[in-house]
Amino acid sequence: MSGPKRIADMIIVYDPCNTNYISGVIESLSGNTIVIKTDRGDMRSTEFNASSSIVNCRGEVFTPTSDVIGARIDGMTTDVGNGGFILNATIYSNCVEYDYVSGTISKASDSLITVMTSGGSKDVYVYENGSMIVNEAGQLIDISELTFGRKICLVVDKTYSVLLQGIVDITCENGVRDNSEGLMVLGTIQEVSNNELKVVTSNGIMQFALTKATQMMDESRNAVQPAVMSPGSEVRVMTKGHNAELKPIASTVVLMSALSINEQEIPPAHVIVYPNPASSLVTFGAMDYDTITISTMLGQTIAQLNNTHTFDASSLTPGTYIVRATKAGNTSATMMQITR
Repeated sequence: MSGPKRIADMIIVYDPCNTNYISGVIESLSGNTIVIKTDRGDMRSTEFNASSSIVNCRGEVFTPTSDVIGARIDGMTTDVGNGGFILNATIYSNCVEYDYVSGTISKASDSLITVMTSGGSKDVYVYENGSMIVNEAGQLIDISELTFGRKICLVVDKTYSVLLQGIVDITCENGVRDNSEGLMVLGTIQEVSNNELKVVTSNGIMQFALTKATQMMDESRNAVQPAVMSPGSEVRVMTKGHNAELKPIASTVVLMSALSINEQEIPPAHVIVYPNPASSLVTFGAMDYDTITISTMLGQTIAQLNNTHTFDASSLTPGTYIVRATKAGNTSATMMQITR
């Protein structure tokens, strides 16, 4: 059966010194002017024009109307303050309808997961190279790790009961990130085209859809073209939402530096972040670390911690962050999700 894929469909060259990332909820729309209440709580006004690449959460290009008021928006603008115009953005409207399946695993294979829920047995179809399952630290895991009796929360497409994403060792009633929230995938490019990216991960091949709002860059935020994303290149892919084919959409693709690649090759114990997702105090476990560095998906360092196991994340903007922990020169990394 055909199934979910992620989207990434266009790369735009821009000057990172004169652009600004914006994320929040649309408060109003008048003509070509959009007023956004950002995740930091302030109000921002920006405009869109014929050059703006705006897509819905299925990756489809569209012109915003009053229907988008109240919807989330993520994107890049030409000005760090009010004014300027949208370069590219995703507005979370006309999204794939999804539901939750929560319970314990009865059986699992590469094509089907059966979950024992409070209402009985529920079958969920697995989309090869598209369905994502992670642990509470946000790390991809293999289907073989879905053992009998293990707790799981699955986000599934309502129409076809196809798995979009899932989290193990947690039930949906305990809280699970919304399907519009991002997940991060690390891997090596197998193939890239104008509308699809295939990445080899530690748990197999993942397919991502590319859209006109997909941002492709290096770790210094310099825009890169698909031709630079050659097979064998190491990348960090941020996904948000799914297209009409249920393929996960790549919202951001970062070409990683040699330093990041070397960090990936180091095999020490994974850094554990809990709770994850979190909203305030975060604890880092598993081992004693010399240094813990928290950075944005674009590589900007937010905090560097020395000889401590906790961090107050209450001031961070909701989103996904990279946590790198170093011990005796060895580094491991994971993803931290901040919600409100």
